[in-house]
This record gives sequence, structure tokens and C-alpha cells, in this order.
Amino acid sequence: MIQLRARGLLPDLNVTALNGQSSQTILQDQYCHGWERSRSLPLLSKDPLMWRTIDMHNELNVSNYRPFYLHDLCEEAIRRSCGNLVDINVENFGTNFLLKYLADREKGLKRLRLVGSHRITDEGFRKVASEFSLLEDLDITLDKDISRETIALVGRSCPLLKSFKFNKQWFIDDCKKAERDDCAFAIAGNMQGLHHLMLFRNQLTNKGLSVILDGCPHLESLDLRQCFNLKLGGKVGRRCADRIQKQRLPQDSIRGIDPSYNLDPKW
Repeated sequence: MIQLRARGLLPDLNVTALNGQSSQTILQDQYCHGWERSRSLPLLSKDPLMWRTIDMHNELNVSNYRPFYLHDLCEEAIRRSCGNLVDINVENFGTNFLLKYLADREKGLKRLRLVGSHRITDEGFRKVASEFSLLEDLDITLDKDISRETIALVGRSCPLLKSFKFNKQWFIDDCKKAERDDCAFAIAGNMQGLHHLMLFRNQLTNKGLSVILDGCPHLESLDLRQCFNLKLGGKVGRRCADRIQKQRLPQDSIRGIDPSYNLDPKW
């Protein structure tokens, strides 16, 4: 597992190799001295099997926000995997170009997590969605909308998808009460194999939730926190209680939620 966390001018790289040992130099040394010229690079870092999991973070701080520098590191990590990558987490620096680079090289990806990457657009994600046919776990937590068409395409292109997290980081005041069931219909119509679904701060209504319950018969867990358009005191709420083994309701606390989502604490 490769973990890269950006802090300051150069990232503090915590690289965990397959044997459980750590190194601070694998990519930092090469970035500073040239990918091919560094002689101190451990041989293990050239083994594609070392790069099956990549976990990259950019801490949100104006003074150290260097997305293009992180792109270089991430692309190099992807290149070194030689198609063996199965799990990648990109936080706060992803772009459409990086997604395309990933899609062109990694056809066996099983888990994709994109958090806070405001340079990833709906169009950019739609262009690559069909390339991840073996995906089982997808987390899209962004401050931009991903359309119904893109979600539907993901569902059709990823028949093995078992877990889908589709969250919003921020509320826009004018949109908090807006009702939208289009994405719920896309999920229900194209992701029938889901076992786990998280829709944090989604604008779906009881109608959209009912459609999801109809279209996703294998659901075991359902997280609906801060989906304030839902009214679960009636039939739909009873259906959730009867069917879903683990559910989080709109008014439930967000305490304990993954801190990497960088959620607006105001709500």
C-alpha cells in the first residue's frame, strides 16, 4: 500500500511496502532528482505488485495546495503499477486529465475513491466511466453535481458494483430544499447489485427512495444522513426498517463520519 500525504513544499510520504516496512524516500527522492537518475531507490519500489493500492491526500491549506505536483507523483505511481492497480484514493487534487490517465492504464480497478476534487467534472467522469468495468466500490464525494446520465452509465458499465457512495460536501442555501429524484432513478434503474449505498446530503424525496428500494433488492446498508427532503414516518420508513440491516437516518449525527470528506460543519 502506498500512502502519500502532501504537507508543505514537499509531501511527507509514508510509503508502506508489501512486507509492512516503511520508507520516506521512494517517490520524493525520484521527484527531486529525476525519475530515472536516482540510485538510492529501493528495488522493491520498482515491483508493480507494490503499487496495487495507492492512497493520496492533499491537505486543504492554501499554502501547500500543489495539485500539479501531486499529479506528477500520482501518475508515476499509476505507471509503476503496470496495470496491477486495484484500489486508488484521490483526495483534493484530482482532475479530468488524471482520471483519463488512470482509465487508459488500469482496466482491473476494483475500488475508486474521489473526494473533494473540484477539477473533476461531470463530463470528465462520464468520458471514462465505461473503462472501469470491474469496479466493485465507488465513492464520489464532490462539491459539484454528477448527472443522472453519468450515474446511469456507471451502473451499466460496472455490473460488479456492490458499494456506491454519492455525497455532497457542501450545501448551497438556495438548494437545500430543492427536490431532485433524477439520480435516485438512475441508481435504481442501473445498480441493481448494490449492497451498500450512501447518499449524504442528497436531495431525493420519498418517491426516489421508494424507487431505490424497489430497484436494489440486495441493499444491506443505507446512509441517508442530511437528506432532509425525506419524511420517513410512514410507509417508506417502515420499508427501510424492515429491509435494511444498517441504516442511518436524515437527522442522525454525522459524528464519526470519515473526516477526509471535509464536511461543512455548519450543517
